[in-house]
Amino acid sequence: GGGGGFTDVELHAVTGPKRDDEDHDSQGAKTIDELFDERIGQANKAQLTQFALSSSAWFPAAFLTLTSVFTARVPEWTCASEGACEDVNTGELMELCDMDRELWKWIDPKASIVSEWDLVCAHEYKVQLADSIFFVGFFFGAGLLGQLADAKGRVYGLYLSTTLASIGVILAAASNGYWMYFFCMSLRGFGCGGLGVASYVLCTEVLGVKWRAVLGISTQYFWSAGIALMAGIAYTLPEWRQFAAFAGFSGVAYIALSFKYLMESPRWYLATGQTDKAQDVMVQLAKASSRSNTVKLPPLKQQRIAKGLNVTAVFPFPALRHRLIAMAYIFCITSLVYYGLSLNVGSLSGSIYMNTFISGIVEFPSHAFAQIAVDKLGRKMTLVLLMSIAAVGVLS
Repeated sequence: GGGGGFTDVELHAVTGPKRDDEDHDSQGAKTIDELFDERIGQANKAQLTQFALSSSAWFPAAFLTLTSVFTARVPEWTCASEGACEDVNTGELMELCDMDRELWKWIDPKASIVSEWDLVCAHEYKVQLADSIFFVGFFFGAGLLGQLADAKGRVYGLYLSTTLASIGVILAAASNGYWMYFFCMSLRGFGCGGLGVASYVLCTEVLGVKWRAVLGISTQYFWSAGIALMAGIAYTLPEWRQFAAFAGFSGVAYIALSFKYLMESPRWYLATGQTDKAQDVMVQLAKASSRSNTVKLPPLKQQRIAKGLNVTAVFPFPALRHRLIAMAYIFCITSLVYYGLSLNVGSLSGSIYMNTFISGIVEFPSHAFAQIAVDKLGRKMTLVLLMSIAAVGVLS
């Protein structure tokens, strides 16, 4: 993915020794975190504006990622005629798959892909198959688009990911059959895989160290609010093609509305040797700071440029390698449980719209708890505690 960085020792091992002229060139220069701490602030108005702009990507991300909650739901059906669904011997209502197709009908054939293409009984597997291909695309998107965000820029990665996911959903809304829908889901998944990676990194890289952990968790409020909002929108757009089209165009709308105002990460500029552009972004951030009497800032300390780095660069370092494996496992298990529950909310009794709304709102207390616990207990203990609580909840 596109986050995280290497320590000076690790970069030294990967990129080689420091040049003799670097100490001379960096005299009087400041690092980005030193400027945040001394001149700009940890989270001033401009930083929070950029944080909000990039975090807002989680609204369309929720729509695009969880589209199938409503597009692939099983809608209501009824008997084709009075008594047609009753067993002639017992008089009891027969199961759907025990009846001939002409004995029953969908109340709204356009409510979902299930009703439009009769994805029940022998064809029920196709619903899960479409979800599976989505996550196959998600897997490759998270890796490839995350690397692209490292190479081309966080904003580039965010907008490309959103565009691909939006195109996938819009094409799915116009699909003329299941298999076209199926392949559109892979494109949707590929885009969604990179969207969250680029958005999260962009959100946190404009913040000072003191606020990065707390506000980093705050990005998830946008995701949860997006889920709750999605329930209301789906209720007003009961036909699956209408809802899918809305989800796709929500991504397009986000790009159009944020393009003029969203700035690239100064950390990415600096890491790729574009010091002047990084300095320009820092000046823009400083203009909103009450702690800065002038927009003239000290030059940024030039970092050694680490070209061609990817995930394999951590393998020679045991501590990083073990942490990578542990976090990969944690993300795998968390995704398995979270998306397994979220995508099957339609299996619960009651209204699918209310259940989805509640599933979004119930996450807010968890985010708030995590923000407090990270500060009081640290990241590791917070993670252990929350995963333990989740395990108890799933098993109970």
